[in-house]
Amino acid sequence: MPTMHKLKMDSVLDIKYLASVVGDKMAQIEVLQSFYAESVQDLAQLDAAILRWEALHVIQTAHRLKGACAMVGALEMRGLCYQIEMAGRDNDLRAAVEVSAALAAALPRLIAVVEYLHTGSGPDAS
Repeated sequence: MPTMHKLKMDSVLDIKYLASVVGDKMAQIEVLQSFYAESVQDLAQLDAAILRWEALHVIQTAHRLKGACAMVGALEMRGLCYQIEMAGRDNDLRAAVEVSAALAAALPRLIAVVEYLHTGSGPDAS
């Protein structure tokens, strides 16, 4: 992949896994766009649960989002969701707040990868 740093891209999205699930490139992009739309809603729900200090809802929302991340190969986001889920299980929502900020920052990197897949160029996924 000529312009995007492969190591950074590979840490954001497991393209080989996604291709094994959805073979067609345009279908992959559609799946990732749908994932993005759902993720925005899940992130809002997660933030609301953290603000309300509701550990159970934090756990449930992080777990659901972690599963969605795994289904599309969103590696970075999946790892962060796991950390939030564990923080909720430990009733350490202060840690969940910190990781939630990192999770929100990871979503634009995924979008950069999707743009790169679609156009062959785009912003660096750093």
